[in-house]
Amino acid sequence: MQRMRFLSYSILLSTLFVVPFVTSAQTAATSTFDVDAYIANMKQVTTDMMVQQEKKFIDTEKIRTKAITDYLDIKTSPQNPGPNETIHVSIESYLSDMNKATIRWSVNGKVVDSGIGKTTFSFKNGVPNTTTRLVISVTTNTGENITKELTFRPVDIMVLWEADTYTPPFYKGKPLMTTQSTVRIIAVPNTTTSKNTLDGGGLVFEWEKDGITTKSSSGYNKNSFLFEGPKPYGEANVRVKVSSLNDATKSDFAINVPLSQPIILFYESQPLLGVLYNRPVDATSAFSAKEVSIKAEPYFFSNETLGQQINSYQWFLNGKSVNNPSRTITFRNEKEVANRSTVTFSAKGVRRTFQNVQQSTVINFTPNQASAPQF
Repeated sequence: MQRMRFLSYSILLSTLFVVPFVTSAQTAATSTFDVDAYIANMKQVTTDMMVQQEKKFIDTEKIRTKAITDYLDIKTSPQNPGPNETIHVSIESYLSDMNKATIRWSVNGKVVDSGIGKTTFSFKNGVPNTTTRLVISVTTNTGENITKELTFRPVDIMVLWEADTYTPPFYKGKPLMTTQSTVRIIAVPNTTTSKNTLDGGGLVFEWEKDGITTKSSSGYNKNSFLFEGPKPYGEANVRVKVSSLNDATKSDFAINVPLSQPIILFYESQPLLGVLYNRPVDATSAFSAKEVSIKAEPYFFSNETLGQQINSYQWFLNGKSVNNPSRTITFRNEKEVANRSTVTFSAKGVRRTFQNVQQSTVINFTPNQASAPQF
């Protein structure tokens, strides 16, 4: 480009020496020719042409620089990083060879890395509600200077989930997700603008499940998400993208909710003490009382709603069906005969057919007061 500029200047300057030949006859016939004025005029014309040429050259450089700047491809992983998360950044251009460019990476005003062909860079995001500025300065091998700035302001989000499944009283754990059960996830932002610890904090939430965006559950202040558990295997992969209204704050959180299986545990129920939830009945248990009541608890089945039966229950004694729709069954010992009986409880979902499990226990009556169980 410099050589072309020199040639254009040479051509323009050569016009200074092109002076029209005036004969003596012409001089006598015409007025006196002012050579100095002509040369001055030609100098002005040449200067104007040089300025125009220079302007065109500068405009071309600006257009090329702007094009490289606008079409510089910057990729970040993850796209919406959370607090203290490592961010990987890479740049690529189809208009200039970045492998031949001098690239400088600056974080919060400090140059962290630089060199020829440094097209990738990694750094750690800041703490919640603080701004981290990444400046990328590029000098191409043809002389263009390009600057790009990225701003990261993460928000601290606590993601909680709970399945709408059954657990008995005094159970210390959380209800687990089973196949076809309803699960609720809530994203609680830790922001100073939040008046309520469980509200959306004035943020926009975008919910995804298994890679598919759920538009009906996404939006302003929509920080909770309901979905149905998978059937019958696998896990639920949920992602929430959180951003402020002006996009100054962004974060991305993913959670994998594991799939559990429903189980049945048996507990002894006594008239005075109630159900002994602190001690499940073993696979084989001995009882000496004349009467014993057993309660079956179907863990992690979908909760029943008022006026709607969603689960069906069935008892079996030694393989034979017993007409007892309740989850509690009572055995009475009328005769002093030792007996061993296998009791089975089956629970099935009426609509959620994949929720289906049965469990058995063996009841031994002691010889002192035992007899065949009666109902």
